[in-house]
Amino acid sequence: MFALGTNFWNSDQNQEGLRRLVELHRSIDPKRAILVLTPPDHVQTEHHTHSDPRVLRVSEQLVASALAHRVGLWDFREAMGGDGSMWLFVKRGFAGKDLYHLTSTGARLMGERFAHALLSAEHAHVA
Repeated sequence: MFALGTNFWNSDQNQEGLRRLVELHRSIDPKRAILVLTPPDHVQTEHHTHSDPRVLRVSEQLVASALAHRVGLWDFREAMGGDGSMWLFVKRGFAGKDLYHLTSTGARLMGERFAHALLSAEHAHVA
């Protein structure tokens, strides 16, 4: 499982970086399951109601790369609520005023959402 974070500054390297990670792990175990998480939402300033275009670009790159390399993907930003959700997280005390990092309450919430998604997918697979 790879959570590569919000990497705006070297975003042109995200697809190549993910390709290299996948190749490395598949060279060791070709059947290894790999899951990539997109970055959480980010807004540029307080009260900004739309996602920073840079986080959208990073997410799009990771989605395309995950599809190209046939690995699983969990869209962290969409699980937060999608466009501009970071501002709502800040307002509710789930994220810090830096508009990047989750508080312990927000991390617990997203951890529960992630666990629910994994268990739901497993249940669907078994069924």
